[in-house]
Amino acid sequence: MYELKEITLKNKGYEKKRLVIRFFEEKYAILAEFLMSDAKLLSHELELAFDKVRTNRADKIVLTGNRCAVEINKIRTEITDLYEDLNQEGYQPLTISTEKFHEYVNMWKNHLTEFNKINNK
Repeated sequence: MYELKEITLKNKGYEKKRLVIRFFEEKYAILAEFLMSDAKLLSHELELAFDKVRTNRADKIVLTGNRCAVEINKIRTEITDLYEDLNQEGYQPLTISTEKFHEYVNMWKNHLTEFNKINNK
């Protein structure tokens, strides 16, 4: 379904390691972008959103990050690319089950935590 890879960014003798995720199916490219760019930024808000829709305290929650917007309801989540309207090469929107989306967010968070422990972040 996906692969995780460590990359090294270099600039004038400075190196920084990053964890990236790539999904084998192209339709999940926007999910990879969300995980790498916005999941950490929205971590707290995502957990609140999952809780609110799961417990019927909200019908839907819309969150906007730097790259993506997500609309979360109890059954499904839609991820859209904020760059799509800027006449740039954007990613296609993705609709997946909220349960699966929550699993991916938690999976990424766990992998990132382990990666940062190993790389002294």
